[in-house]
Amino acid sequence: MVSSNCAVSGVRAIFLEGELVPVASESMRRAVPADLPALGRMLATSLHASWNADAIAAEFKIEWSIVEVLVHDAEQEEIRGLLVYWHVADELQLLYVATDPHHLRKGIGRKLMQHLCLRAKRLHATCITLEVRADNDAALQLYRGIGFVEVGRRRGYYQTEGIDAVLMEWRTT
Repeated sequence: MVSSNCAVSGVRAIFLEGELVPVASESMRRAVPADLPALGRMLATSLHASWNADAIAAEFKIEWSIVEVLVHDAEQEEIRGLLVYWHVADELQLLYVATDPHHLRKGIGRKLMQHLCLRAKRLHATCITLEVRADNDAALQLYRGIGFVEVGRRRGYYQTEGIDAVLMEWRTT
């Protein structure tokens, strides 16, 4: 368990590699239908976006689905990141995480995942589960760095390329 890494949710600082690091005017909030055009633009410019605004709109209709955005500057509300996850029973299942392509390599993915860890604890979930392409080295490194462990594989899950899906889990206790 890496609980010290999971300490961000609308606050002005986070713990990053053991140090308190300020977060410049960023906060997490629930996404709303008015965000769909901006999310659509963000996803359309992403290299590996498998989701679009219609897919996110569909999640708004699912009772157990939670869609959150990381916004910069409370007045402008520039969306820099997206989390889509399900809260089912005592688990969170991460469906999608995305960073605005114009803001890559700035720690946004880590902030999103740290927020999700904190949400899991606040919702009294026992774990977070996710699946990731076996060839997505950056995501695998991020998830492992936060404390996710591999719990299985779906061989050849991404059929067009024959890439495995790596199943991962992070436990709150």
